[in-house]
Amino acid sequence: MNALALAAWLVTSAGDAGSAEPITEKNWRTHEEIVAIRRLVEGIEQELKAKKLRGARSEPGCINYSGDYTRELFQDGKGRARIFVLEEGSGDSMENARYYYDEAGRLRFVFIRLGAVPDAHAEKRLYFAPDGRRIWETDQHLRGHDPWGRQVWPDEKLVRDLQARF
Repeated sequence: MNALALAAWLVTSAGDAGSAEPITEKNWRTHEEIVAIRRLVEGIEQELKAKKLRGARSEPGCINYSGDYTRELFQDGKGRARIFVLEEGSGDSMENARYYYDEAGRLRFVFIRLGAVPDAHAEKRLYFAPDGRRIWETDQHLRGHDPWGRQVWPDEKLVRDLQARF
């Protein structure tokens, strides 16, 4: 299945559980499931700004431009993961992914920034239902050449099990 066909499938199947109205290109910004995720993320960011989350950072010992990465985990007062940041890069590209988890520890949103030399920049946003289904994904090319194209973000790159990654 090519990326556009998979994206179309995601769009048409996004509303199967939860909301009765499917998420579409026309309504995704105001769809109740997306709005609820946006509120969750805003609440988590407010907790971070109010210093209610504690962070732990893990960095590689030596940056050698071969895909080393930095990991940062923010937890609430009960020890629940709320934000996980993964920064990866090489000599000619970078990827920064910011994962948001609900109070039950479920992945609900990922914001990804991509960059490549000489001046390519793109952003992706991935939205997840409480049951783990990907319900929507946006892809925005910001400037420069586009080495990534419009493709669905691979599931194998998602961090659902934080114990294995931090």
